[in-house]
Amino acid sequence: MTEQLLNRKEAAAYLRARGCPVTMLTLKYYASVNNKARNGPPFRKLGHKVGYPRDELDAWLAAKLVEVRD
Repeated sequence: MTEQLLNRKEAAAYLRARGCPVTMLTLKYYASVNNKARNGPPFRKLGHKVGYPRDELDAWLAAKLVEVRD
């Protein structure tokens, strides 16, 4: 079975639809070599093409959620 990958535009829209305000440029920065923290979601690269597995986007987003208590 082949893993479905979302391109950067699709991944940003997918995350925004789930309440995470990221843009294509944010994802591009997260993946850049200038971002030493590498705090973005995991991605795959084939040549110049970048793809984000949907299940890994969900896991990354879940890891970023913080429980707030009053």
